[in-house]
Amino acid sequence: MSTMREAWFLLKSEMMGTRMRIIKVVAFSLVMMGYFGLFTGVMLQERLKDQDPMIIADYLLLLTVPMLGFVYCRRSLRYWGSDVYTKTLSYLRTLPVPSKAVLCKRQLQSLLAFCLNGLIFFGLLYALSPDARHSLPPAAYLAFVLAWIGYGLVITSVFIHFEMAHSGRMYFVAMVVLVALIAGVAGAVGLSGGNLLLFSARLCRDRGLASPLPWGMLSAGAASLLLMGRWTLQRLKRRDLA
Repeated sequence: MSTMREAWFLLKSEMMGTRMRIIKVVAFSLVMMGYFGLFTGVMLQERLKDQDPMIIADYLLLLTVPMLGFVYCRRSLRYWGSDVYTKTLSYLRTLPVPSKAVLCKRQLQSLLAFCLNGLIFFGLLYALSPDARHSLPPAAYLAFVLAWIGYGLVITSVFIHFEMAHSGRMYFVAMVVLVALIAGVAGAVGLSGGNLLLFSARLCRDRGLASPLPWGMLSAGAASLLLMGRWTLQRLKRRDLA
């Protein structure tokens, strides 16, 4: 319990220092998720309307959903261009808080980001796709969203591991490899005649929140955060941040 309190304290001090910072984070999220949501929403509408299993539709969702776990602000964008992760961890190590609280803080940050960004992103998808509203009533669409959020949590656990346990250069290499793997998965599924978007939508449409898909994916996401978190913590304790 003390670890959770320490994690919340770190998160609040980092993200909620001033009202203006909160406004900036929300505004940045609206812009970024608006861009992703508009583009992906048009693609979703076309796929559901034509039932055409195009590979690009899977690739967009597979690539975009994990990005919902980022807090979009100028500081986060600088992370992607330099090794600021290591510098931040080096500073946090000087504070009287355990590594477990630092890791927990990062995981909580991702969960909150999924709540905010997911609301914007998936809300836009539903608003921009009449066929989604027709094919997926609210309960079925919620199941669809939860299933993809579960997938996003799995990939986010990998992001967090490389962010905290490796150098900025290794983090960049891992992200490039991950993007290539996502493209490969989307291509393999498409060439086999399948489509993850249509498949998940069909399962959720038929059974709604009673479908095992959303709960199975959320369980996979939670398990991935837990297991990858343990590995990350072991590496973080031994990592030289000098």
